Amino acid sequence: MSISVQKQAQTMFSNLNEDDAVLVLELMKRILSSEKKSEKKGVKIGLGKGKISYPENFEKWNQEVSSLFEDSL
Repeated sequence: MSISVQKQAQTMFSNLNEDDAVLVLELMKRILSSEKKSEKKGVKIGLGKGKISYPENFEKWNQEVSSLFEDSL
């Protein structure tokens, strides 16, 4: 006979005292909310695509700007 994960969690949770149960619940909320935040960050990629324009020769300064920062690393 196999016990489901949910049943195991429910049994373990019901055996905790009130303070420990509150702590576990708070930690679960933090973990779940941090996962949601990290998922949302991926949506921002390319947010300005098609809205921001730059000159065609924009990259001509890459080498010059890069050389300014070479010694800082």
